Amino acid sequence: MKNTLLTAFYFNFCDVSADWCDTKTRISNNMTRPRVFVTRSVHQEAIDHLKEKCEVDIWDSDQAVPRNELLKRVKGVAGIFCTISDNIDVEVLDAAGSSLKIVATMSVGTHHISTFECRKRDIYVATTPDVAADSAAEFTVTLLLMVARRCLEGPPSGADEELHCDPSLGHQHHKGTPGYGQEHCA
Repeated sequence: MKNTLLTAFYFNFCDVSADWCDTKTRISNNMTRPRVFVTRSVHQEAIDHLKEKCEVDIWDSDQAVPRNELLKRVKGVAGIFCTISDNIDVEVLDAAGSSLKIVATMSVGTHHISTFECRKRDIYVATTPDVAADSAAEFTVTLLLMVARRCLEGPPSGADEELHCDPSLGHQHHKGTPGYGQEHCA
C-alpha cells in the first residue's frame, strides 16, 4: 500500500510541477531537482521511483518526526509527503517557504493540514481517498459474519481448557483440541 501512496504522490507532484520534473526543461533552465521531504519510512522501490525526478529526504523511522526536526527539514522543499500524525500548519508552511508546491498525505482526511492556508498559497493538497475502502468493506463483512454465525460465542481457544456443552451451537465440546472427536448434544 505504501508503494501505491508514494507513486500517487510522485504523479501528483509531477502534474503540479511538471516543468520541475521534466529533465530537459530543468537542464535548459539550469534548474535543480525539486526536493521532497518524506515524513515516514516507506518502501525502497517507491523511494527509488521518486528519486528519478526529485531529491528525496526521508525521516527513516516509524515514529513521528519531532516538531523542531520537521521545521528544519522542510526548508526549501517543493513537496511534503506526510502522515496523519504530522501537523502541517502555518508554521510548517512558513518554514518550507515559497518553493512548496504540494503537500501529500498518506491518509484520507486532511484535518492535520491547514488546507485554507495551502489554498491561499496555491499549494496542492493530495490525499488517498479510496485507500481504506476495501479494508473497511472486508472488516464490515467479517463482523457481519461473526455476528450472524455467533463466532464469539464459540469455545475458548485454549486446548487444555474444560469446554462445556452449548446447545445453541448444536454440539458438545470436550477437553482437548476443538474439532476432534466432538459428540453431539442430546
